Amino acid sequence: GASPQGGGASLYVGHDTNLDGLSALLGLGWPAAPPYPANTTVPGGMLRLTATAAGGATAVCASFLYTRFEDASGGMAEVDALFPTGKPCISLVQLTLLAAAVVDKRCVRLPAPSAS
Repeated sequence: GASPQGGGASLYVGHDTNLDGLSALLGLGWPAAPPYPANTTVPGGMLRLTATAAGGATAVCASFLYTRFEDASGGMAEVDALFPTGKPCISLVQLTLLAAAVVDKRCVRLPAPSAS
């Protein structure tokens, strides 16, 4: 994906079980997303992580988007996804520490550094 300084976006596609896995990995939860109960992964639901650089630090914010299926518009609703801190945003350093604590590094292949 693109760096927060350079703009851009990365999109990762998966299923409800992938969302459940990511939420478990990062300790994320979301409140009730009417008409669904809290932490429900619904058809067409998605987890959005947004990185924003400000003042030399990068913050990562999470939200859960979902279709309410009340009409044929396909419109999405959104609720904050909350990290273990109880807030929807944490620093990139905190996010890295959360992931590092639960990821088995033997199962990860990191990309080679790009020549800049």
